Amino acid sequence: HAGLVYDDLLLVGRNAHIRGLSSVAAALLEPFWAFDDPEPGKTVGFWRPLTMLVLALGRWLGGGSALPLHGLSLALHVVASLLAWRLVARLTGRPWVGYLASLLFALHPVHVESVAWISAINDPLYAVFALLTLDALDNQPLVGELGPVLALLIALYLGFFMVVLFRTRWLIAPLGRVLSTLHRFHLIGERRHQRWQFKAKREMLRFSHSFGDYLNGPKRFVALSVLFTFVFLLSLFSFPALLISALDYEVDYLVSTGLLVVTTFVMYFSPTPGASGISEGVFGSFFRDILTANHLVLVTISWRFITIYLGMLAGLVILQRELVRNRKVSQ
Repeated sequence: HAGLVYDDLLLVGRNAHIRGLSSVAAALLEPFWAFDDPEPGKTVGFWRPLTMLVLALGRWLGGGSALPLHGLSLALHVVASLLAWRLVARLTGRPWVGYLASLLFALHPVHVESVAWISAINDPLYAVFALLTLDALDNQPLVGELGPVLALLIALYLGFFMVVLFRTRWLIAPLGRVLSTLHRFHLIGERRHQRWQFKAKREMLRFSHSFGDYLNGPKRFVALSVLFTFVFLLSLFSFPALLISALDYEVDYLVSTGLLVVTTFVMYFSPTPGASGISEGVFGSFFRDILTANHLVLVTISWRFITIYLGMLAGLVILQRELVRNRKVSQ
């Protein structure tokens, strides 16, 4: 039954932005849910222009029927599964391993909602683009060629972050001038210009005051929070070096830790969903000259499982126990 359900009824059925390819241009300038309630939509600031373009294409093809939209979602998932096969086959050098991995990727129940639900079409869409971007890492000495660029970006990012933390007011005037310039060239309207000016100043001042409250708290707690955060991050970034060493490879601990810092930095600016796959692709590109293909896959999967998924599983168990206990107390 290829119909509209739940969010589809609103996002597709009553969305004026996707009623025709000519009206979809609004999706490039308006937040995702602005068609339903403009003010809350602009407050959230949730943009997904590519998703809106795909939804508009599917509605245009179907003339109101949901079937073409389901077809687009299924086609995107098939393409993503083929890209998953290509990726695993390249990493392992064994096409049959790629076939098994792509079959698991294609048929795993976790993807049912993303493929069957029209409103979740962004998931297979972004999966395709995330897997395609990994081609840019193929046979590229990423550390040697992009190392200085990444180092510069990290330095600029950290510098900007320090200014935001300690000298927030320095950013208010330049940001205001940028918004005024956009308004002067009619790139944003008067109402949006005033709203963005107000919100930018408000949010930066809120952040500055909140961080000031943190710094003015008990010095012992501030110092301990900094110390434990450093220990946590150092432990997190040390796992790949430990795993590689356990496989009897020689590894430079400082280089390995530095590469993990860069991988984390890249992940911060990667699209979501897809950031996890991009981080794993960057990680594999960094360490492929050190490890064999089989060991590279093993270390990558082990690294993600130990540092991310193990904690998620523990959190799920604890959450379930807390929910059950709270339900018994409420009864």
